[in-house]
This record gives sequence, C-alpha cells and structure tokens, in this order.
Amino acid sequence: MRNRTMGRCVVMSRRGWGQKVRMGVLFICLLTLAFGGLPLERSAYAAAIFSDNWEDGNATGWTASSGSWSVVIDGTYVYKQSGTGSTAESLTYAGNSSWANYTVSAEMKLNTMNATAASGVIGRYADGNNYYLLRLHATSGLQLYRKSGGTFTLLGSSPYTMDLNTWHTLKLEMNGSTLKGYVDDLATAKITVTDATITQGAVGLRTYGQSASFDSLTVDDGAAVAPIVMLNGDASYMESGTWLNSSLSGYNGSATRYSTTGGSTAKWSQYAPATGNYNVYVWYPTSNNTTNAQYMINSLDGTWTKSVNQTLNPNGWNLIATVSAASGTALTVTLNVISGNTRANAVKVEYTANSAEPQTPPGGNGDTTTVAVFVNQSGYDLDKPKRATVTNVADGTPFYVKKVSDNSTVFTGSVSGQIADFSAWNPSSVAEYYVQSGGQNSYPFAIGKYWMQRVSIGPALRFMDQSRQDTFDVGGNTGYGWRDSHQFSFELNSLVLQYMANPSAYERMPYGISNLSTTEYPDLRVQNEPDIIWLMKFAAERYYDLKVNEGKDLHALIKGQLAYFLYIYPEISQYVSASFYAQIRDFTVAQWSNPNSSLQWYDVGGSSDNNLFATQSVIGTIKGQQPPGYAIVSNLMMYEVAKRDGLPNAQAFWDAAYNNCAWLVNSVNLNDPANTKGQRMSEHVTMEALAYFQEMYGAQAPPGLSAKIAGWSDLMIKRSANLWDLRKYADPQDGTGTLDQWTGGLSAYNEPGSPAGFQASAYAARRVLTDPAVKSRLQQIGIAQIDDVFGRNPFGRHFSYDAPTEIAGVDKGWFTFLNGGYGDLMSVPGVLDGAPKESAYPFSPTADYGYTEGWVAFNTAWNDSLAYAAADDLELKVMNASFSSEISAAAAGSVVGIKLKAPLNFNEAAVETGQVVVTTSAGARSKVTLSEASVNDYYFTATLTVPSGVSYLDVSYGIGLFKKTVRVTVT
Repeated sequence: MRNRTMGRCVVMSRRGWGQKVRMGVLFICLLTLAFGGLPLERSAYAAAIFSDNWEDGNATGWTASSGSWSVVIDGTYVYKQSGTGSTAESLTYAGNSSWANYTVSAEMKLNTMNATAASGVIGRYADGNNYYLLRLHATSGLQLYRKSGGTFTLLGSSPYTMDLNTWHTLKLEMNGSTLKGYVDDLATAKITVTDATITQGAVGLRTYGQSASFDSLTVDDGAAVAPIVMLNGDASYMESGTWLNSSLSGYNGSATRYSTTGGSTAKWSQYAPATGNYNVYVWYPTSNNTTNAQYMINSLDGTWTKSVNQTLNPNGWNLIATVSAASGTALTVTLNVISGNTRANAVKVEYTANSAEPQTPPGGNGDTTTVAVFVNQSGYDLDKPKRATVTNVADGTPFYVKKVSDNSTVFTGSVSGQIADFSAWNPSSVAEYYVQSGGQNSYPFAIGKYWMQRVSIGPALRFMDQSRQDTFDVGGNTGYGWRDSHQFSFELNSLVLQYMANPSAYERMPYGISNLSTTEYPDLRVQNEPDIIWLMKFAAERYYDLKVNEGKDLHALIKGQLAYFLYIYPEISQYVSASFYAQIRDFTVAQWSNPNSSLQWYDVGGSSDNNLFATQSVIGTIKGQQPPGYAIVSNLMMYEVAKRDGLPNAQAFWDAAYNNCAWLVNSVNLNDPANTKGQRMSEHVTMEALAYFQEMYGAQAPPGLSAKIAGWSDLMIKRSANLWDLRKYADPQDGTGTLDQWTGGLSAYNEPGSPAGFQASAYAARRVLTDPAVKSRLQQIGIAQIDDVFGRNPFGRHFSYDAPTEIAGVDKGWFTFLNGGYGDLMSVPGVLDGAPKESAYPFSPTADYGYTEGWVAFNTAWNDSLAYAAADDLELKVMNASFSSEISAAAAGSVVGIKLKAPLNFNEAAVETGQVVVTTSAGARSKVTLSEASVNDYYFTATLTVPSGVSYLDVSYGIGLFKKTVRVTVT
C-alpha cells in the first residue's frame, strides 16, 4: 500500500507556513551545536535537505525543460507529466547544482505504457546533457543510466515488473563514485555500480514515451541525525498549574516531578533537526502512577494526542507515537494531567524511517449552535468602524452595546450576517463597554480617540528593541539585524515608515533602548536620539558591518532596506552624523548592482540575482521570501537620494523602479491567491509598492497601474464577505475558481503576520482610490484584520500570549508560546505568537490551535499597518489667528494659526503636544510645538508670527509619502 505522511511533510521552514526549500543557504542544525549537552545514544537516519509533496498546489522551484508538467489532484496533490508521445522525453529539475553526495527518492505511478516507455528520478543533474537516471523500463526493469555529453550509457540493470497505475518508490543513492539504485524495497540495493563521471548536481524527474505522476520526493544528505533527549530541568521545559519535586529518580538519575492537579501541564520543546518522521518516547519512574496520562505532540505538520498508562513499563523508554516534523521548526510534547499521580521526567525524539501515524483530527468540523460574541478586546477607535462577530444567530437578532460601569444600554442594533456593527456609536468620553446578543456577552473593550495607536505603538517598538541581534542575546541562529531575522523581515523599512507617518509620537517617547551600554557598536552606547531612530542607526550599521568587516554579500532585500534610511536622513539629520550618512550612502550605491548574496534563507531566486537595477521577477513562495514588487519603493527612494545628493546615476534607479512596476502590472496575476495572501506576512510589500508609485509619481506611472490597484481592491473586498470580515486566502465567490480556504494553509500554517500586515495593504490602496464605497470597505476590512489579531477570531484570543499584561484591555492571550527557539522571543514584549489555522474557520472554537512561534517578520508586518493607519488620520490646516477659517496667504508680521490632527492624543486626562515643521522660501527650517486644543481633543494648535523677507511658508507634518503640507503665500 502506498504510504502517505499526513500533513505537509515538505516543510523545511523555521516557523509558520510550510514551504518547499530552495537551496540558497540552508541551515541544518547540528546536534552537537544545538544540543551539545545531550548524550548521543546512537546514530539514526539521514537528514532531509530538500523535499516536496506538492501539497501547496504548485511546482514553484521546479524548472520543466520539456514535457507537460503540472500539479494535479490524485487523491492528494501530485506532480504529473501528462504527455504520452511514444518518443517524447519530458524532464524537470530542482535543487542545488552544488549537491554532491546524497540520496533522492520519490514515489512514481505510471499512467500509460508502451514497449519502450521508461520513467524515473534524476541525480547530480548538471544540465540537460549530464546527469544520472534511475528508471523503470517497460520491458527491461530497473535501469541506472549515465548521461554524459548528451550520450546515454547503461551502468547497471535489474529485472523488475512494474504495474500500471500503481505507486512505486525509486531511490538513487550517490556517495562519491558509488551509485546504488533501489525500487520499493529501500533497504536492499538492486543495482550497485562505480562511476565518477558526474560529481555534483541537482535532482530531477524524467519520463519517456509515457505519462507518469510523482509524489513525496525527498533528498537526504547522508548526515546522521542523533536522538534528542529533553529533561524536565532543561531551559526549554515549562510547567503550568501545580507540580512538585519527587524523590524518585528518572532517566540517567535525573530529577522527576509529579502532579495530581487536573489541568496542570508539563511541556518539552526543541527544534526538529531535520525534516522527516520521529519516534517519540517518554520516561517516567515507578510509583503509584496514573493510568491516564495524556500526551499531546505538536509540530508544524499537526497534532498527535496519546493516552499513556504510566503503571506500565516504568523506568524505561516508552514509544508513544511516530510523528512528522519539519527542519528548524518546533517539536513540542505536552503532558496534560487528567487525574492521579502524573509523572514528568524525560522525552526522547528519534529520527526514523517509519511512517508517521495519522494525526489527531484538528476538530474543525464547525460549531453551528454555540452563540458567542467576539470583539477587539482592547478597544476601538472613535469615529471609525466598530464591528463584532456574533456566532450562530439569525439575521435581525438584536444586539446591545452596554456600559460596563452600570450595564446601561447605550446603543442598539440588529445582527446581519453574524456581524454586529456599532460604528455609529461614538461616545463623548473614554469608557468600557461590552456587546450583548443572543444571551451572551463579549469581553469588555474601550472606545477612544486613536485607541489602537495608543495601545499598540509602545509594545510594537519595545519588540523591535528587545528582539534585536545584539551582544545581550545573540540567539540560537544569527539573523541579519534581529534574532532569527531573514533577508525578508523588512525591519528598517517598517521603522522608517512608522516615523514618517507620525514623527511626534516617537520623538516624545522616553528614551529607553535596552542593554545600551553593551550593544555591539561602541558609537551607539550613548543614546542621543529617540528609540526608533536609534534602531534605524543600529540596522544601518549592522548591514554595513556584515559586508565591510565580515565579508558578507548582502541580499537585494537588505540593500533595499538601506534605501529607506538614506531617504529619511534629512528629517533625522540632527541625530545622524553627515559622515555616517555619507558612509552608508556610498556603500549602498556601490553594492546596489552587486549580483551576489552570501547570506540568505529560503532563497528562491538563487544567490546571484541581487542586482537591484535588474527587474526582480522571481516571486517567493508561502514563506514570503520575495513578494512581488519588493524593488520598486527602494529604487524610487534611491532615485530621490541620488537627485538630492547630485549623484550621477539617478536615472538608473528610476528606470529600475519603473521596470519593476511595469513587470508587476503586466506579468503578475494578483487574482492568484499565491501572489497575495500566499505571500503570507510579506504580502503588504506588494500593494504598498504599487500604491507608492501611483501616489508619488502617478503621471509617470506604467499604464494599467491604477486599474491593477482597483482590481486588487475589488477582489479583496469579495474575499472578505464573511462573519469575521476576514480577508480569506480564496473564496469561490470571488470569481477566480472553486478553491475555498480561509488561511490558505489547511491546518498547519502559522500566519499572525498576514492579518497583522493587511491593514497596510488596504490603506495603501485607499490612498490612491477614488470610489468612496471601495475606500470605506477597505478601511472596514483593514481594521477588521487588526481586530482579528486582538481577539475577534474563532478562539477569542489575542495573537500574543502575554497580551493581557502588555496591551491595555486584552483579556485573553494566545494559548501558549515557544520557549526558546532561534529568536528567543518568548519574553519579548509585543511578540505575535500564533493565529487560528484553517480548521478553526468558519467557527470551530475547539479546533487545534496548531503551530506556535513568534517571528520578527510577523511583527514588522504589524509595524507597517501601524504606520499606514497613523498616516490615514493626518490632517493639517493653516488658519487665521482666531482659528475660524482656513487661509492660503498672510501678511508678514501677522499671526496665523496652525491646526494639526494626528494620533497624538494618548492620554485623555492630559494636554499633550506635537511638532510641525515650518520651512521658508529661503530654505530655513524650524519646528513649532503645538498643544492639544483641549483635554482629550483630536486637534493640536499653535500660533505663528509670519516672518518677513520670504515669499512663502510651508507648514508640514509627516515625511515623504505621508507628508501633509500647507503652503502660505506671504504678502
């Protein structure tokens, strides 16, 4: 019988959504490094360095040089070559041309047959004329060929009878000059030969004269994967509830713990060192033990729940499950106390060739009876959309907004489509409320001016401070500038955008960079700038240092980050020396065209396509590593930098931006979910880029850009027509097919960054659209995605485990968090830990919450939403001295009034301040401090005496894209 591992066994990502691995730079954890203190009991099996089961529905990363290859459903997704020409060769390949010693295996089903037909797997593929081929021939059985210089040579063969429409497994093993071929019996080689002609190359699939389907392809590197033993004293071990020390000894004399308190949990976690299957063992001592110890094993692939009788086989290893896991993602074993003396000591996970057991169903069958009310648990912004979800009630069911202090009803409405819309309720003062409907109450929430900015920007900024890759916590795996960051984490971009949108909010924050005195760079050990600008400088210095002092060629996306720093420099020049700016500018310009990168993760384009003057036409996978259009804004910013500083190559930056934008408009189908939500937390980059070009350079934009943005907006609105206002991955109602998925990941993917970043996409589009209804709905669903993060979801939980102690008003945080991990983020404020998976929708509150692990890339997506949301609130006016009317001209020596509306009112009991910039026609710049017009006001005001000797004044707030400017002619 054909063996199919449940879940997404292709996954080799660090967290969240599964994906296929492209071998740019792939870090496989060495156990002696990651688990150096553990005894290595014996070698296990080889580590997978690449695998694909095509369960994501596409063949991204494969290059078909001939034939008709496509991903189709045959029970599950398979990779099929459908051509049947009797003499036709069909070939596709993937992987890394530098692979040398490895084993490639795949399942193959022959769909058609003729006397000369043959199909199989390829190893050490150098090009179409040089590779090894292990194939099944219609009449000659198993054959191992070498193709060298375009000529085939038979190296060995073995009789074998294959069956049509039956799955067979082929395995080609290459170790130096020794080549072995296997079929079905993967323990016994049927062909063994010696040949040293071809020494390295990628993998491939080939058919000849027939149609064939392939599945479950795996590449093993031959390196042994040792067992992992986790004890209850390890740093990654966690407990909840009540546990006590026991006098009984455990594995190797280690201490043991016990609990009799139902609901208590003990948890062991480690990253899986390789993609594949693992036997999970537990150890417990002899005593009066429980007969029902419940163990739950979680990996990115799913969940396995097992009940263990701890009276049986104590003082030894007990195999409780065989599971699957992905390299570099957490494998967690949780012991839940049901009743009786429940013992916690040691867990062992051991790589195995055995098949993984079926997962425990995630419980996603749907709840069609429970009535519950879900809200943004922290609160809602005054004068903006305010919506709640009321499950399983009929249209027309009344709902009531009630005041917490006295339970009085302040607003009444009717539920429609399981949504209670109370946007019209805008109280005059901040207070707490709750929604009541169908006999159920929501959690309490506040309504106030700029509430979401008020409660969010502090935790978001603290996250960026405390998660940086610095001497105080280098992390288990070094990233670029933040712990476990990749080239596609967009840290510097997100910091710059936040400051551009609302500079006064960050200027007035107390300085508070953590571990300042021991930071890696001596020039940053004294803080003379706001935290957000300090972090910008840290990022710029780190990226410069990686190349200049460590010899790392920077990925295109990292070079693109530096463009944001250079672009904003004039607005932060009081904090950044001219010499440092020039150093970073000259470095960035010199590196812009460098095609090479020697530091990247999950690279899909290879390490030699990093010339940012070239059109970046490679699109990332659901890992989010190369969102379409990522080179547009960075080139436009460098265009402005080059013009500003008189550099000779400004036109080259413009041409690159234009060509990248035109490619996206003309060649990328944004109706395809793979190019929108399928880019996961990086999706926001695409619409931000398109809208940026349209807003800043509309008259010079590529033809079709405006229509592209409008089409995307219409589609996103269609995909959001549901009880959560959640923008789905795909929906049959959107006109693009029959696929119906909420998160785009079935039950496995962790996607907190996708909804957290979508508000940036929606608001970017709103800035350039003209249809009021479309703009209004985009605002509504943009806010709804943040509401999703804050508890308006099937679990009724904020995405951050610690949100109840870090974010005002949140009652219920995420179920758990990963203790440890590459990023070591469990104690970092504001970290987004997890999100509901596919099985939780449309409403399955008891579904498996699935994989959980925070990531800097999730938080930077949220940063962008915070930036665009803040910018959406900006309003600036210059008025007469009595603030009774707007003016466009004023006499020298007269007094004018300045009136600013911005998210700066964070304390309804105090008068707060902000600053605008005043620039004269002579170029003189000064700042004017404005005060809140009254306590708890939207507006900030100040008066200004118009200077003489100038022809105009420009009053501004915000920077670049977000800048609001009013010009006053001086008479």
